[in-house]
Amino acid sequence: KDLITFTPQLLDAGALASYEFAITDAAGTSVYSVKSTETLPAIFQWDGKTDSGARAPDGIYRASIKVVTQSGSSAASAPVQFALDVTAPSVAAATAWTIFSPDGDGVQDLISVKTDNCSEETLWTAEVKDSSGKSVKKYTWNGTIAKETKGVFEWDGTADSGGKAKDGVYSIVISAEDAAGNTFSTALANLTLDGRETKAFVTAEHEGISPNGDKNLEAQTFTVRTTVPDGILSWSFDVKGEDGKSVRNWTGKENEPIPAAFVWDGMNASGKAAEGTFFGALQIAYKKGNKVNALSAPFVCTATPPVLDVQTTPKYFSPDNDGTDDDLFIRLKGETKAFIKNWSFVIGDPKGRAFWKVSGKNSITERMTWDGLSNMQKDSSGRAERVQSATDYPYTFTVTDSLGMT
Repeated sequence: KDLITFTPQLLDAGALASYEFAITDAAGTSVYSVKSTETLPAIFQWDGKTDSGARAPDGIYRASIKVVTQSGSSAASAPVQFALDVTAPSVAAATAWTIFSPDGDGVQDLISVKTDNCSEETLWTAEVKDSSGKSVKKYTWNGTIAKETKGVFEWDGTADSGGKAKDGVYSIVISAEDAAGNTFSTALANLTLDGRETKAFVTAEHEGISPNGDKNLEAQTFTVRTTVPDGILSWSFDVKGEDGKSVRNWTGKENEPIPAAFVWDGMNASGKAAEGTFFGALQIAYKKGNKVNALSAPFVCTATPPVLDVQTTPKYFSPDNDGTDDDLFIRLKGETKAFIKNWSFVIGDPKGRAFWKVSGKNSITERMTWDGLSNMQKDSSGRAERVQSATDYPYTFTVTDSLGMT
């Protein structure tokens, strides 16, 4: 439609002496004319330029023709009205993000397209196309785009067939053609639909560590596994105490891979051994909007060995069956941030040999009574050896925790 064609028709006219073909604007001013005494042409065509060769502005115009016969009579056609339109449709379109995951978590579940400065046209079309150029979703509007929603329309990852579109890269092509044949097309490219489920798992290798320099359980190793290792916007890994405060932190920026393992040496920010119960906490933010949190099982970190206490009463006892202070009452207490692995309470004789012994695992027998007889030595008659009077019998209380500290 770069040219407009007019076909003159003469009715009952004699031989022509001259003719004038003219195009006038809405104000009646001539912008283009053809005058001649030659034979009337079969058609007139106008390319939208004025007599000076300049482009005529868009608007309403009228075309008409006047003829004069050789006999001196004249005639004029009724003006034919038409529109000159060299301005193509136009719109500005943008989206806040180019990757989304329609998983219903409320974050980047769809692609929202915002349009501005949209020209009014008979028909606007937007097509969602896959990487091969195949259309999977189509939108149409009359007038301007999505007028009811202030120029915003959305794609939720579904196809016109009613099902979900496959994961992949898409484009949204917006186009229009006006009555004058002017066309417009723009594309929002590289829009990624990623519906993969994002999960993460953190595993702590040890139930407890003791960073005390004995080369046993000195550090905790956290193993990390993710179902979607790519498309990461940022990540962070923290070792946190029971109060939720971080004592050690690692972070990663966009596209930086998450390490398969993190090793914590058990030290706090001050460079001292941390004391208490801790856990590993992983946070991942994906470009498609998903946020994932994963925690390890809690574990103990301490460099403090078990703290022990022994109380005995009476101060002196005489197991002579006289009814007075015949038994020694023993109270044991052991505290550790870890777990008790095994313990023993041994009373030795004056020569340093074990005379009486009690031991156990997991939990301490806190209250015991000793009658002065040995459970380790026997006399010449084969009976349990009895303590000697006025003699000291030293004791040793030993506890080993689950971290190997004694």
